[in-house]
Amino acid sequence: MRILFVITKSEIGGAQRFVAEQIQIIAQTGQHEVFLATDQPGWLTQVSASFLTGLFTHEKITKRPSAVYFWKLLSYLRKQRIELIVCNSANGGLYGRLAAFFTKRKTIYVSHGWSSIYNGGPFSSLFNRLEQLLGYLGTSVLCVSSTDYRKAIEFIKLPPSKLKLLHNCIFPLNTERSIPKDRNHFFSIVTICRLVAPKRVDLLIKAVKSLPLVQLSIVGSGPQRTELEKLISPQFVDRIHFLGEIPAFHDFKSYDAFALISDSEGLPISALEAMSCGLPLVVSNVGGCVDVIDNNGVLVDNQVDSIRNGILDCIKNKERYAEGSFYLFDTRFNLLKNASLYLEYYQAIAHPSS
Repeated sequence: MRILFVITKSEIGGAQRFVAEQIQIIAQTGQHEVFLATDQPGWLTQVSASFLTGLFTHEKITKRPSAVYFWKLLSYLRKQRIELIVCNSANGGLYGRLAAFFTKRKTIYVSHGWSSIYNGGPFSSLFNRLEQLLGYLGTSVLCVSSTDYRKAIEFIKLPPSKLKLLHNCIFPLNTERSIPKDRNHFFSIVTICRLVAPKRVDLLIKAVKSLPLVQLSIVGSGPQRTELEKLISPQFVDRIHFLGEIPAFHDFKSYDAFALISDSEGLPISALEAMSCGLPLVVSNVGGCVDVIDNNGVLVDNQVDSIRNGILDCIKNKERYAEGSFYLFDTRFNLLKNASLYLEYYQAIAHPSS
């Protein structure tokens, strides 16, 4: 097969991590050629360079609509004789599926959380209708969580025959099954996210402030940082730290637990990374987060008391939840063990009769 992955931005992120590792497992079979279309050189193009047969970058993919980008993508599909287009992100999904329709290519749209539902606001119905139309134009929609699969049927109104459920899988960051020992008398939590409104870091900070023996490290940057820093008065500066953006953060073993509080999620890659290192989880009961909790942490409501109680639960059950994270990751989310599921799916969509 000749497979093109389309994603709007090449900056580091959960969807980009998914694309990078999918490119790797496909290329390493030695049987297929992999191409990438994105906005510009960046993290994704760098980590994927050695696995790619071709790279198509154009900044107008970030604009919608752009007739210039659409025609250039059409030309690229024909020139490279692409057989299957795997679309990621809203713009990537729009351009990729439309271009495939006009050139009679097969497509997979990967839903990393239905933004039309979670972030559509008063226009959700309109955006859902557009997703429904694009879903019928495309060949298949890959849902990365059971929640997204259910919502694709209930809200997007796509038939099960158009859908495929495969939980997000990643390569493990840690191959040693060792639970971190207490480093000091503090229980140390790490959260990784963009500092933007849907990520409720404000609630996490308030919960940690009410727990004297808990430390919080915040990895990420964004427009809300200044506002969030105002929540931290001098008596809390030793317990709550802003670490800024750390590309390819891997230092999970320095912490006792991972937290992600958010108004909406698909199936968060950062939570999977933390699980692969044996960290208990405290995550919001939204989107695909329900799929990452099974005797390895706590689902919480986006309220300070619920988050506080979730942290206390993790402190009490730290070792049991750590073992639970190792087990759940290994059985459900380990790409080393589940790569064949994706490869068989791509083959079935590109060549259904073979």
